[in-house]
Amino acid sequence: MDMTHIHKHWVETMHALMEKENCQKISIILHHSKRFLSLMSIGGTSSTYNSYVETIRQSIMEVLSFLVAKIHLESTHQGVYEILDSYKLLDAYDYAPVLNGYASPKVEPTAYLLRAVAKVVERYDLPQSLTILTLNRTIPLTNPSTCPVSELSIRIVFGIYAKATGEHRAKLALLLVGLFKRKHTDLYLAKIYPSIMANEPDTFTVPLVEKLAQIETFPVLSITKYISQSASSKLSPETIQSIRARIEQSTDQTLVDGLSTIAQIPQLFSYAQVVAIFNTSKTSASALFKKAAAFVEWLEGRAETSPSTHFVCSGSGLGELTCHHCTAIFSESSSQKPFFFLLSTTTDGTRIQLCRILYLIHPPEAIPLLIDLLRHKNIRVKWNSLRALSSYYLEEKDLSAVIALYQATAYDKIRLWALKVLERNTQPLSSPELTRTRLQFLSESAPLMDSLAPNPGPTTGPVSNTDPDSSPYTKEIEETAKRVYEGINFKFLKWPEQANEELIANPPEKKKTLKKSTK
Repeated sequence: MDMTHIHKHWVETMHALMEKENCQKISIILHHSKRFLSLMSIGGTSSTYNSYVETIRQSIMEVLSFLVAKIHLESTHQGVYEILDSYKLLDAYDYAPVLNGYASPKVEPTAYLLRAVAKVVERYDLPQSLTILTLNRTIPLTNPSTCPVSELSIRIVFGIYAKATGEHRAKLALLLVGLFKRKHTDLYLAKIYPSIMANEPDTFTVPLVEKLAQIETFPVLSITKYISQSASSKLSPETIQSIRARIEQSTDQTLVDGLSTIAQIPQLFSYAQVVAIFNTSKTSASALFKKAAAFVEWLEGRAETSPSTHFVCSGSGLGELTCHHCTAIFSESSSQKPFFFLLSTTTDGTRIQLCRILYLIHPPEAIPLLIDLLRHKNIRVKWNSLRALSSYYLEEKDLSAVIALYQATAYDKIRLWALKVLERNTQPLSSPELTRTRLQFLSESAPLMDSLAPNPGPTTGPVSNTDPDSSPYTKEIEETAKRVYEGINFKFLKWPEQANEELIANPPEKKKTLKKSTK
């Protein structure tokens, strides 16, 4: 069958087949014309069809009406579905004949017909009369023992549920829960239960989770990761214990759902317990990435992981970690060390996830690794590493690496996070090679470096190599640089011995921001 020839002579071909009432041939042609139907929908048609595209569109609607009129014939069902699925210009289509035909006891509910009805339910807002008609026909078909296409029937009920509101929605949610069979587990896990958990009140979702947790073979962790914080606080101790046992017994495949559940139910585990449940053996790069993402989600849900609460300023100007639970993560005995090692050596995606984790827990032992990641080729790895370093007080050798990257890059996001690192690290620099380093690309670079140098002196205006309006990050970078300069508390800085007398005699004043050179 030459589809190119048929498409070029669409109107004549379809007219001839409709005259012969060859519904089977029409359905086969439509099945092989998905791309053609889609092309006719979007307006960007090929020059081959431009001259008579409206005629083709009119013909498609005539074919649909012809097939729906003969919906009692099973040979029409595939054609009806193909048009409803691939042809998008159906907003004004009268879909009632499709549903009326489906509801007729004389029409056999084939898989293609059920898919067509599911498309109608998904696309249109049904009036109450057609909704009731469709449900009355569909519900008896949901029993897998009597209907081989029961899953398609449940999809129709779910489509009606998704459009329903108020009391009708609550009743349909209860109906969907009652229609669950083991055969439909994948559908319920992927679509139905997540929607119910997101839309129904706690009075509905809490008993649902408690019932599902009692079924040993049901993957309840795939549901609990969607539970709300308010609902999680209402779970019974027995359910909490059951969920905890499931997580502790998780394989790599289900551990991601377990960590997501922990993020939603923080009372399940302490930090040490979360670390202990990691199993890094035989972990694929994809699973490793997902596990790290779930771990980040859990960390972000804990108040004590806020970076701003972990540091105090010591006399040396360097920070001291006050976080009580993450100082030993990189130690030889740490169960988390293999996991972090895998993240740092697998893919760029896992390295980025590692940086996101370290931004939240920032153990001091991770600084060399983050500095090493600054040399990585991937731009996202670099700025995520800088983001993690912005949670630390760094030594001078580490700051020099940050400054060197700032000078060498033209990427605004890297420059922004480099400035945020310098904003936290306000201790003066004593190394000769850094004292007069000129920060490029920003008009505020000179006063920034003057504030970081032990002996500020006269300087020429900085040279800007970028247009300040060329990037959405430029304004934030300028504001950060200004905060770095104006926010330094000179009272607590330990200046080099040779500058002490001058500092006491002439306390430094805030310098005015230099205007960008117009040369």
